[in-house]
Amino acid sequence: MNKNYVIVALFIFLLLAGIVYYEVTRDKYKEVKSRWSEAVQLYTSETYGEKLRNYFTNTSKQFFEGNFSNILVFIRTILYYDYSNDIDRWRSQYPDNIIPVKESLFTYLFAPARCQEFALDYLALANAFHVQTRLVIPMGFDHMWNEVYINGTWTHVDPSLNVRVMKADGIWHSFTPSNDPFIGVDIPKMYVNRGPIDSNNPVFAFEIDRSVIDVTERYRA
Repeated sequence: MNKNYVIVALFIFLLLAGIVYYEVTRDKYKEVKSRWSEAVQLYTSETYGEKLRNYFTNTSKQFFEGNFSNILVFIRTILYYDYSNDIDRWRSQYPDNIIPVKESLFTYLFAPARCQEFALDYLALANAFHVQTRLVIPMGFDHMWNEVYINGTWTHVDPSLNVRVMKADGIWHSFTPSNDPFIGVDIPKMYVNRGPIDSNNPVFAFEIDRSVIDVTERYRA
């Protein structure tokens, strides 16, 4: 009898442990998904897109309309990659440390940014000018980029590459970006040495309809 009790108790313990493990691991990235889905929704809404379009002249609108590379050149020109504390102080003024896109793009002529600002600003501006774009975030390391729907395929685009850089000590990096808009485009394997990319450290794409797509296979070695 005692042996049977032990077997039953062990079975119940294993069952409960399995349930707990399933609940914990079922979607450990739920909060991350929720946070960035909300951001994508905000910055790709038609209302927000209209506000962004109104900042530009008709000539600029024609330059951007439907052209992912022209928008990419603009983002890389108006933002610089900031390793100093300026960007952290600026982020701290806003909820979730997310600088609103219109503030990032239009507060300064030449604005500080890191990958988060580059990716969100590109996402918002591209969708405002009818370039279907989504946000991409890896869970295994700190970075963000985009994917653009080109000729029926989601294509990797990293707006934070080929940009001017401010070092942590406030000194400009002696680097003049190339005018080639295709630097950092369609090179999904470029991150394999940045951090883990696997089933435990997936890469998610956040779409404008709140879908969160696992795109890990595209980026893993």
